[in-house]
Amino acid sequence: MSAAERNSEASKHTTGAVILDLGKRKRKRIKDLKDGKGKLFNEVLDALEELRAAGTIAQDAQPVIVIVGEKQEGLLPKIGL
Repeated sequence: MSAAERNSEASKHTTGAVILDLGKRKRKRIKDLKDGKGKLFNEVLDALEELRAAGTIAQDAQPVIVIVGEKQEGLLPKIGL
């Protein structure tokens, strides 16, 4: 199930806000998202396009709230045992 499908029902019941929960991601990906680039940014754009194509949101809708948790990286390198 895509992010757009998960949020289509929720966005029908809200006041125009689109909420995308992208889960836990690495710090680098979050920084790229803040800069408006990278894979997470593209995921957000793709989800918005899906919602617009389905008619769930207006073509000129702009409010987006992105929820991303930082993936905790281990203190010690992984050992392949």
